[in-house]
Amino acid sequence: MQKKKEQLSKIRPQLTSTDRILEMGALATIAIAWMVAVITYTSMPETIPIHFNIKGEPDGYGSRLTLMILPAIATLTIPPMVWLSRYPHIFNYVVKITPENQLVQYRLAARFIRLMAAGVGIIFIIILQAMITSAESNRYPNAFILITSIAAISIIPLMVYIIISSRSK
Repeated sequence: MQKKKEQLSKIRPQLTSTDRILEMGALATIAIAWMVAVITYTSMPETIPIHFNIKGEPDGYGSRLTLMILPAIATLTIPPMVWLSRYPHIFNYVVKITPENQLVQYRLAARFIRLMAAGVGIIFIIILQAMITSAESNRYPNAFILITSIAAISIIPLMVYIIISSRSK
């Protein structure tokens, strides 16, 4: 005899001040990216570095109009992430969701998505700044700092989320 799968309610945890700050921070990174791109656009040479090798040296070039691509991608990706964070019942989880752990798991997952949305915006700003700095001064970004900061922004929150979520069974 098969066990009937337990139905969970589609609760939406109430937003805390931390959740609101993360959402506003994520959305603010879009505005910052657009401001940086628009303000620096006219002072950029016609051709700018748009890709860097592992040593931090430019190995791809494009039009200065390319500066607008990162803010545009941020505009298309960050708001849906923030919106998605409000529907944690549709996420996949590292632990089985039960009525006892549902609220805690939903809060953790929603906060993780908000944090990643802000992280994505920060990564776009870091890359945008590297493009601008190398175009203006022929100084190349420190590849180690660039790679480790992007990795840290991406990986550390994921690891912390998995650990906390696993402990909150």
